[in-house]
Amino acid sequence: MCRLWFTQLGTCLILLCFLLTSCKDSKVPFVKDEIDKEVVTSRWNFATKKQAKEGITTDATEGYFDHVRKLDMCIQLKNEDCSADRESILSDYQKLLKASIVDFTIEEKAYLKDIMTEAYQLMDDISFELTYEDVLLAKISNNHYGKGVYYTRDNFIFIPEDQLAAKNRSAMLETMIHELFHIYSRYNKPKQKLLYELIGFSKTAFTIPSELDKRILLNPDGVDFHYQITIDDNGTKRSIVPIIYSVTDNYDPKKGSFFAHLNYELFEQSGDGEETTLLVNKTQHMSTGMWMKHPDFERQIGTNTNYIIHPDEILADNVALLCLGKKDSKNIEHLTEDGKELLKKIEKIIIQ
Repeated sequence: MCRLWFTQLGTCLILLCFLLTSCKDSKVPFVKDEIDKEVVTSRWNFATKKQAKEGITTDATEGYFDHVRKLDMCIQLKNEDCSADRESILSDYQKLLKASIVDFTIEEKAYLKDIMTEAYQLMDDISFELTYEDVLLAKISNNHYGKGVYYTRDNFIFIPEDQLAAKNRSAMLETMIHELFHIYSRYNKPKQKLLYELIGFSKTAFTIPSELDKRILLNPDGVDFHYQITIDDNGTKRSIVPIIYSVTDNYDPKKGSFFAHLNYELFEQSGDGEETTLLVNKTQHMSTGMWMKHPDFERQIGTNTNYIIHPDEILADNVALLCLGKKDSKNIEHLTEDGKELLKKIEKIIIQ
């Protein structure tokens, strides 16, 4: 999910520092009789409304709809009563998602064609494999997450209508590279593993205390949040996990927006072997430590971005910087020398 999602948190974001190489069959294929005839490429296209409604309500690659919590759906639905069974809520939620699909205007298509052409060119300059084929674009209203929310699902990129209306070309270009990386990562698990390890993350398993589990909010660009990073805390090794969750047990109409319900923290794993659990403050049901500010955490993930809710988001921002830095070195002159070195290491993994 694009970092614009979290700009809606305003000052809260500043305080927090806060979208299967064998899975190709999970993509929604181009339908030659339905695609936009003006787009002469097999690499991306505008989804038809039928394709978009299917794409936004299914997730064959990461299983979003198998894992999304009831509360997550109820907050998006703005439903105070979340007592219904999960299947009923899921049905209502998928209806909401289908209703969010809207048509691109002719002007918006022209605008996006220009941006996508440059995005693919910049990514091809790094590696032809970095750009994924059969990407489908769809336009969404702001009826579930709210304004500014881009995200991907399988081979789709969902673009919010307010960002198309804003016509901030440089921001849109950077965001499309960011979202295209999520698709690359999703379908290139061996490279994903190497890139995650570069910034300190590895796969893990743990038990989630029930008081936290029911309030977990999923990132469509990183549905699987079972990734840990080990930090050295004055000689003590601690395994920590990034998680986003709701600060309330129910949709709160006084908060209103999805973002007003959201918090992000790093939770420590406790236990050995397969018997690990996340440590939760029993009073506030939050993390037991302020690990985001830990210097060893920052050392491993770098300082190129504050968008650190998931390793895929950290990498997507870095890849966007890598591409834009190739276009013009001024785009990355604000980075530290360590930050620039991280981009070189990311590029090496991608092209090897």
